[in-house]
Amino acid sequence: MPLHAVALVLAALVLVLAPQRGQAETIAIRGTSTFQDDLSVPLPGDRQTTDFNPIPTADTGTAEAANPSTVADLEATGNIGAARGRTSAISSVSGTQGQSDRGPVTPTARGPMDADGQPASVQGPALEAEAPRDNFGDDADAYEPLGIRVGTFLLFPSLEVTGGWTDNVEGARGGKAGGLYRIKPEAILRSDWTRHQWETTLRGSYTGYPGSDQADDPNFSTTTTVRIDARDSTTVDLEAGYTLDRESESSADVAPGTKTTSLVHQLRGAAAVTQEFGRLAVTGKGSIDRTIYTGGSRIGGGSLDSKARDNSLYTTSLRTTYEVTSAFKPFVEGTLLERVYDTERDASGYRRGSSGYELKTGATIDLGAKIHAEGALGWHHEELRDSRFDPLEGLIAEASVVWSPSRLTTVTLSGETTFEPTTMSSSAGSTEYSGSFKIAHSLRRNLEVDGGLGLAFRTYQGLNENDFTTTGTLGLAWSLNRNVALTARYDYEDLRSDRRGASYTSNSIEVGVKVRR
Repeated sequence: MPLHAVALVLAALVLVLAPQRGQAETIAIRGTSTFQDDLSVPLPGDRQTTDFNPIPTADTGTAEAANPSTVADLEATGNIGAARGRTSAISSVSGTQGQSDRGPVTPTARGPMDADGQPASVQGPALEAEAPRDNFGDDADAYEPLGIRVGTFLLFPSLEVTGGWTDNVEGARGGKAGGLYRIKPEAILRSDWTRHQWETTLRGSYTGYPGSDQADDPNFSTTTTVRIDARDSTTVDLEAGYTLDRESESSADVAPGTKTTSLVHQLRGAAAVTQEFGRLAVTGKGSIDRTIYTGGSRIGGGSLDSKARDNSLYTTSLRTTYEVTSAFKPFVEGTLLERVYDTERDASGYRRGSSGYELKTGATIDLGAKIHAEGALGWHHEELRDSRFDPLEGLIAEASVVWSPSRLTTVTLSGETTFEPTTMSSSAGSTEYSGSFKIAHSLRRNLEVDGGLGLAFRTYQGLNENDFTTTGTLGLAWSLNRNVALTARYDYEDLRSDRRGASYTSNSIEVGVKVRR
């Protein structure tokens, strides 16, 4: 194992196993088990999702935690049905149990009275209110990570180490079978403030192939988001991020004669301001996305020269949202974009810079913890500087649905449209339509199975070349306790391409262990 991989493992273990200075509150993740918050293998069309508000209930409007004194008061006055109803409603709600803001419940009817006007004793076995429990009959939080308190922040570190086998090490046509190992550190730092919010996420993986001349595959991403509550009706959102990945050998942009593909660095910075005017909200946003290609080698020796592919994308957008109801909010959004290349002309003499716009309209539907959805349709138009190219344009279709039919199950549907530049001499770029379906279900409190299917269709403007990718994954996580779990996963990938020699299939299986605080 390379020295930098060993250093990565040691650093992550120190972070995960560091002494806990103070016990933090348990943060439950709805619809998932301790060690599988989402599918570890990204599928085409994956979109980042967030947690949502507690599910509404019929009597209170929001789910409330059981208040023993309140339940006792209801029982003492004979209103046992109300006590049972409240406990039943609470037991169906996932996530952290919140404290009611409505105060103690005053009984609306008194129980049976004796001849002196005093409460009559209830005959039969005594009834006692119990804390909400799930249908497993055990502690709902027994396998949830507690995190580490760091000042006013909560830190959730984890490290997963797996080993396995794949029938296509190269991930390309004619690839050879071989073993693999994967190291996956992760850390989430989240603020615990009454106002404003800060969250930093670091995720990485390092995949090696012992006994093969295939280059190791590093992958790393970090994102920091900050929400500033400037006023009651004004919010400022800031975002900064960085990702590192190796370009796929099956990409159409890989130059002929390439032995090792380039590393792709992507940096992002964005700022947005949202101002509310009653039911109307207006958001202005600006962002910069920087893409840099480094490394890579040619067959026979020599390094790849990828400087002509380095570029920056600048965007400004304005979004207007109207709150028809608290659960339904339609919106319209317009975006202006400008892409600038470090080298004005590529090796073929084409000017790759471009400018364009996007227009789309859609809506968000938020029904609390039960379901959250957002969808949009629109149009993308990008005009290249070189008039020899036709515009890169097409229909925008986006969707994201998170559905929790129960606290044990989460179903995620997502889809998106992406437009990417290219340096291929006869094409202005490519358009990809992708979507994915995921489901995670807890068979027991400490045993979860998850699976997913992804589909992606990519077409290159100006060329008769299309790629169709199918991916699938099936995983199992068995939590031994709050901090340790055994994991197993099977992954499948199939690429069907019009490009000669580009099609391939890949199957892999991994088993490992994950530690978490």
